[in-house]
Amino acid sequence: MIPGVDLFQTQNHLVMKQIGLLTTLLVVLFTACTNIKKEDAVTTSNNSSHKNELAKDVTRFTIDPTSSITTYIGRKPTGKHHGKVFIKEGYFNIKEDRIVGGTVTLDMGTITVDDLDDQEEAHGKDILLNHLKSRDFLDIENHPTGQFIIHSVTDFDASWTRENREEFESDFKPLSNTQHIIVNPTHILHGELTLRGVTNKISFPVRMEKFTTKVKMSAKFNIDRTDYNINYSKEASVSDQIKDKFIYDTVNLGFVVEALSPDHSKADPTLAPKMADVFEKKFGVHEGKRRNHITGFCFDGHITINDPAIQNYSKSELFNKEPLKVVGRFSHKGGVKKDESKAGEYGMAFEVALPNGTIQNFSMNTLDFFPVSTPEGFLKLMQAKVSGKVEDFDKLKQEHPEFKNYKSHYKNKAKEELKNYANHQFNSINTFLLEDKNGKRTAVRWSFIPKNEIIAIDTSKKVDFYEDMSSLLKKQPTLRWDMVITIANENDAINDAATMWTGKHQQIVAATLTITNIIKEGTCDTKNFDPLVLQAGFLPSNDPILKFRSPTYATTFVRRLQERKRANQRSK
Repeated sequence: MIPGVDLFQTQNHLVMKQIGLLTTLLVVLFTACTNIKKEDAVTTSNNSSHKNELAKDVTRFTIDPTSSITTYIGRKPTGKHHGKVFIKEGYFNIKEDRIVGGTVTLDMGTITVDDLDDQEEAHGKDILLNHLKSRDFLDIENHPTGQFIIHSVTDFDASWTRENREEFESDFKPLSNTQHIIVNPTHILHGELTLRGVTNKISFPVRMEKFTTKVKMSAKFNIDRTDYNINYSKEASVSDQIKDKFIYDTVNLGFVVEALSPDHSKADPTLAPKMADVFEKKFGVHEGKRRNHITGFCFDGHITINDPAIQNYSKSELFNKEPLKVVGRFSHKGGVKKDESKAGEYGMAFEVALPNGTIQNFSMNTLDFFPVSTPEGFLKLMQAKVSGKVEDFDKLKQEHPEFKNYKSHYKNKAKEELKNYANHQFNSINTFLLEDKNGKRTAVRWSFIPKNEIIAIDTSKKVDFYEDMSSLLKKQPTLRWDMVITIANENDAINDAATMWTGKHQQIVAATLTITNIIKEGTCDTKNFDPLVLQAGFLPSNDPILKFRSPTYATTFVRRLQERKRANQRSK
């Protein structure tokens, strides 16, 4: 719930883009049916909401920062910026399946700007972030946290309205309260929002889901930044105060929060850094580069709908008649590959620019299924690979019997000849949910299946996948993959990436990916292809491996950006 202040006067030399680095522009929307009771407003008492002692019939669900996020969009007449802020801590108090209080605390120092991602924009991004954190705006030094306190929850009423702030017209005028609203809200949240030490009462629609072990809440709403003194101070120069008038006061906010019951086991918050560390031990540290899948190159292209039947399952704008721009990357698993003649596991990741200005990410590899079913198991697998000790692998097999199945599968699988990226099938591995216009969800996995001519790779000379694909693109103008979506059967393992779906399944050739150009180094190198950057029509499953990928990607992404920053400073 952080305002996005747009400091256009420091950014006139930059091209404003709509694509985020780490996460989704807006929040993931949760639209399943809720079993939260439809009752009158329940007002929080001081005894049940803001003190450590809870009533006997109240249960405290603790917010999981790894699966919760806040977002902002700040605008000016000539453009806009978007980003996020991480949640520090918080909780919901639950009584008889209903939220009766709680708090959400934001770590203001984690604010990001996600649309300035090119190397030439790095300096401007630093200027903007520093300005946002300064006394002119968020004053993070004196106000390091923000907070929302829940006072009461009422059932959503379609007649509920909230007054819009009057703003002058431009192509980038902020969305109104009626435009910027969660899809299919279930409730209205009433409480107090504190930013920069200023507290205001606020109400807005939310969508809530209550499960046995968790509660999910999502929302989109507006605030007036000036209500929280988020503007140039009175001590600012006259010119700065004039510039402030050209920044819209309305800021579009969003959040998704997931809170877990006391007995719900959640991943160790230190797991992602530990995984990044073990990648570095196994593959080495290559300054400014990824920790895994280090060797690779970028590609450009587009994606188009193939079979309109997919629109019966997903409302996503991805399945559009018009070609949508794609920026992506091919890669080899592991460290730097000086010799590419040995067959291995490969990756394909890309982002799609949707018509509404947001992005959708895909991150896949050539595995048939994952070696283990939990993040903890994957960490132990990587640690065993680092140590190389037989006893570590034996212990892993005892604790994770699914790993033996994985080893057996690949031992018995016929050894494939060395193939170009253009001849490989790339799989989602994890399960995702498609959501239609009525909120119906369907569990799916997908594969991108190549439709390209198979050309043998000459291993008698040094193999270079980039040069090989360059030669292929000279012979034909494009390379294509069909996006084949497999719909889960009733007995399929939805939340276990270590289990392969077998037998007959319904499939839809939903779309076609077309690649028109490849680049050794390009914009893909500074992107974070987080598979949980999903827009309306796509939702994540509860697969723990899938959810673990996001914080791990973010951890390694931040490390390489910091390394790039230090390298740039050294070169000056």
